[in-house]
Amino acid sequence: MSKTKKVARKLSVDARSVGIRALATEGDERAFRDFMSDIFAAAATMQTLRRSTAKPFGLSSTELAVMMAVAKLNSSPSIRRLADHLHVSASNVTADVGKLVKARLLTKLPDPDDARAIKIALTERGAKLIQDMAPSLRAVNDRLFANMSRSDMLILTRLLRQIIVEGGRLVET
Repeated sequence: MSKTKKVARKLSVDARSVGIRALATEGDERAFRDFMSDIFAAAATMQTLRRSTAKPFGLSSTELAVMMAVAKLNSSPSIRRLADHLHVSASNVTADVGKLVKARLLTKLPDPDDARAIKIALTERGAKLIQDMAPSLRAVNDRLFANMSRSDMLILTRLLRQIIVEGGRLVET
């Protein structure tokens, strides 16, 4: 065996990025590294798609996410509820909500259960924007997920949520 191959082999053993045997069959973690690359590429692609979908409507990608979350949660959610739903900090949501209130797409309402808190709701203008964006969002989603079954979606959802939960725990420590 050449010296280069010995060094490469030694490095691949010493530089393992996963210790879970099921993910690195017989010490070969190439499939795991490809998997990690694919996760990051998918996340970057999703961010790019969200940005390109939001831009024609005068929104940033995070503003689009907040608007869609308010529409989905449909109960005048609090900033904390939006942040939890989007898996981001409340301060990030607060900043985006402020911009969207200024643009008259969202409104702040008093929380009847907590005088210190506020609830967030779509304005008529915001609701119309959501309706106007629907065909664009549908076109992107239909193309992106054309080959995915409901079963695939449910499995991927479960796996992504595991990553989100464990990743959140790692970030907190």
